Amino acid sequence: MGPDGGTHQSIEDIALMRSLPNISIICPADDIEARAAVIEASKINGPFYLRMGRSSVPTFHNENYKFEFGKREILKEGKDATIIATGLMVIEALEAAIQL
Repeated sequence: MGPDGGTHQSIEDIALMRSLPNISIICPADDIEARAAVIEASKINGPFYLRMGRSSVPTFHNENYKFEFGKREILKEGKDATIIATGLMVIEALEAAIQL
């Protein structure tokens, strides 16, 4: 959401977009995933919502990253808890996992 604050991009937009029939949604976590998501979106037949934040976030995917629409990505294995995140919050979730 950047310096404009949370009122300029809240989380309700994901719920709103999911209420539309047959829509596909991607919320990339870094710039490499965003590039891959744009390419993937061009291949999908039907409505598409690509949710992008304005804040810069660290890149954690490498150039060999293969984006798979509709598939989860496990970034860190563990035994005690599960943390699920999307978009800008993925890097925060990774940092929380390290602290835990």
